[in-house]
Amino acid sequence: MAELTSEEKNQIEAQDSTDVGDVAEVEVVDYGER
Repeated sequence: MAELTSEEKNQIEAQDSTDVGDVAEVEVVDYGER
């Protein structure tokens, strides 16, 4: 992955944190139930 400045990371996280967080939580739950 290309290196990002802290400012760029903050912008990306602000936009994607909700989607990424939801996906991560769902995956963890699925693996835990299995």
